[in-house]
Amino acid sequence: MNESALHVRSKATAPGGAETLCWYAFATGESAQETSARNFLAGRHQTGSKLSESLDQITDCQIKWLRDWCLGTLQKSVVHRVAEGSEHIVYWDSSTNDVIKLTRVGCYGDIYYLDSAGQVNQRNCTPLEYLTRLELWDLYFPGFSLTPLGITDDGQIITRQPFIHGTEPTQEAIDIYLESVGWVPVKKRCWLWNYSHSLSGICIWLGDARKDNFVLQDGVIAPIDIRLWESDPEVLLKQQILSLVQRVPYASRGFGQDVETP
Repeated sequence: MNESALHVRSKATAPGGAETLCWYAFATGESAQETSARNFLAGRHQTGSKLSESLDQITDCQIKWLRDWCLGTLQKSVVHRVAEGSEHIVYWDSSTNDVIKLTRVGCYGDIYYLDSAGQVNQRNCTPLEYLTRLELWDLYFPGFSLTPLGITDDGQIITRQPFIHGTEPTQEAIDIYLESVGWVPVKKRCWLWNYSHSLSGICIWLGDARKDNFVLQDGVIAPIDIRLWESDPEVLLKQQILSLVQRVPYASRGFGQDVETP
């Protein structure tokens, strides 16, 4: 079963045996706006920490930063394994009826880009890019995003997502919906879209926008498992390599406030 299939069942039934997940907690509540895990990592890059050109080394460094930042706030939860996907192991929390997602060891998703010949390419994400994806998800598709909870000893990021019961929409319905709220198809057959803000010049990319990753609930199309990133992914990687992430936290720079959103 893939990650989205859970949401199109009548309810989260027939789970596997109970498992205990342990993780070190990220900041929560109002204070998390300025001290979120994503903003913390971006801030570490801004301080001038040097990284090599290896994507693996960037990832290892960011995992260490997160673990050191969270150390001492151990959380536990008894959950039931219900599904597995390419990025996550998926659990059901029977006490809240939420879906809990745990990234696979060393996996933080991937993002896509067009090369000079117009062909779609992809590369693996860093933890910073994965956490940025969650913030963008909450901004562009509020109410359906994953909330980051913390990180395990193995560097796996754990998130919580509302359980959304519904049916699988058609691809045509998804495409019509995305266009109606301002997204523009870049390579529709590859499920690749973007959204450009006229005032700021910021371009947000949406990948994997296929019907398997959405649920239709009471006439509302809800994204369950999508990729989101800002700007060109190769530029983003270079910024991290050079420790030149030249941006302040979204909330303080007015991201989503001075530009139109879908």
